[in-house]
Amino acid sequence: ENITTDTGVYNALLSAAVSAARYREASHVFEQMPQKGISRNVTTYNAILTSLGRQRRVRDMELVHKDMRKSCVEPNETTISVLITANGNAGNCYRAFEHLEEACDCRWLKKSAIIFNSALG
Repeated sequence: ENITTDTGVYNALLSAAVSAARYREASHVFEQMPQKGISRNVTTYNAILTSLGRQRRVRDMELVHKDMRKSCVEPNETTISVLITANGNAGNCYRAFEHLEEACDCRWLKKSAIIFNSALG
């Protein structure tokens, strides 16, 4: 039987690895996607950002966020919330505030209590 793997399948694997705190496996799934011709979407990036945030790897989160934007994948409220929370927890209040400003400046981004509660910590 031929099984098709697509972004949704990879996102499910990635989310399962993150939920199980199997961060190395999550990174492996994330890195394998472009090599296998699987496109990444906002859900993919949010999962890996969550993984990195739980590991307190804020610099890596910023690099992934930059790659996300370079790949023309637009962040959503979850993306911004994860970035604000991780930077705030790391004491990078200025950077957390920059992400909050980014959310406020984006006309297409839904401003929600999630984003603003993240800023409050």
